[in-house]
Amino acid sequence: MKKVGFTLSEVLITLSIIGIVAALTLPTLIQKQQKQQTITAVQKAYSIMNQNLKMSIAENGTPENWIGKDESPNYATTINYFNRYIRPYYKIANICTGATAGEYNNSYYKACGYKSIYTKRSGGWENNDILGQNGNRTVFATADGIIYFFYPYTNTTCTEKDTSTPENPQYTCIAKTGGSFSITVDINGPKGPNTWGKDTFVFSLNAQKETIMPHCYEKSLEDIDKDCSKEAFEGGQCCAAKLVNDGWKMKEDYPW
Repeated sequence: MKKVGFTLSEVLITLSIIGIVAALTLPTLIQKQQKQQTITAVQKAYSIMNQNLKMSIAENGTPENWIGKDESPNYATTINYFNRYIRPYYKIANICTGATAGEYNNSYYKACGYKSIYTKRSGGWENNDILGQNGNRTVFATADGIIYFFYPYTNTTCTEKDTSTPENPQYTCIAKTGGSFSITVDINGPKGPNTWGKDTFVFSLNAQKETIMPHCYEKSLEDIDKDCSKEAFEGGQCCAAKLVNDGWKMKEDYPW
């Protein structure tokens, strides 16, 4: 009986074809998996922040009153704000040394595990507006490896007061609500790529609606898409909003 088999050359050709197909498809599969992992992590952080906010509101009342209308966030108010309204509701593993409000230095990025003070925007621009110096920012890491950059502020509205000199109009600004805050979330901490829209996302408290929303949620879809794109050199702040608007999917125009 004649045995049927493959010659060495046939085996090598087959393996070569398999290798070529794998080389063409594997990067796409890996990227797809990375995108889904990112979306899942952002959804998790978004859910955690709103769950914790609800617990804080249940004990402390509406966030509109957390900082007084005539009170500007500073070292003391930020510490009190964080310790009372934020800290008790997160499973904090570490408050990064040098990142506590009032400490005007850039040392804390190292304490958080970052090698560089610079992060990248979606269009490629590098800056230090997240990891850089800010005396009213508190940075903490939770047990799941997420790092939160907490920054309180007072909402204000400005109305035109005197237009007798159009080239130099005078405005008066008053607080329309009390305390609010933004939270920048780094879903994998210092591991990288530390790029807005890839592992770093921005959220804001809507004190009146008592919910945390993606930053830029009040902007038009067009403006959000313009910011969260590779063409936006300084873009990336609106990428969480884009994910929500696109049904928690990274479409072809997403700056991955």
